[in-house]
Amino acid sequence: LDAGEKFITVQHGSGYGVLDNAWSQAVNEYSTTAFLTWGWEKHGDFPGRFIKTPSPLLSKFKGKHVKKNNRVILVGTKTWVRTVRIDHAPEPNSAINYRADKILFVKSLKKEVKNNLYYKPYTRSETNFEDEGYLSKACPDVSILKESLNKSMLNCRLVVLDHPGTSLHLAMAMGVPILCYWNDRDWLLVSSAKEFFEQITT
Repeated sequence: LDAGEKFITVQHGSGYGVLDNAWSQAVNEYSTTAFLTWGWEKHGDFPGRFIKTPSPLLSKFKGKHVKKNNRVILVGTKTWVRTVRIDHAPEPNSAINYRADKILFVKSLKKEVKNNLYYKPYTRSETNFEDEGYLSKACPDVSILKESLNKSMLNCRLVVLDHPGTSLHLAMAMGVPILCYWNDRDWLLVSSAKEFFEQITT
């Protein structure tokens, strides 16, 4: 950049444009010539040249949801034992309450809902608390989703999300019915995104 080259970065996750504490993205990625987004044009007060563009990932699934079964898919997220980098996700000390809230949610469901509930554990990190076994021990009657989450969401009845992750973007693009719940203290939404979430919940 200092030598005059043009350098463009691209959105590759869910925190962009949504979370208030995503300053590491702002420092490292928004400071380039331009930043291609998944459709948003403002991220709070973070400076940058934001250009909304179609996401190849989201476009691939746009409007593809067709209900073929009664599955209710609960999607988990990472529960760090320790942080491995500066991030906008909740700190490890929030993981204990997060897991307890998930168990409380599942146990409060009616039997007919729980009979169709499938849990998709987060398995993309080696520094997480054990997820699948923890939920299975507390709620042995809940099925574990082994297949691809993206493909399974295309045909399910409902997706339940306890965090505003990439799965939320995918579900909205697919047109899947969604139920969202999470702790606002762990997931700090930026003011420019709050209005869209408020439209969804009213």
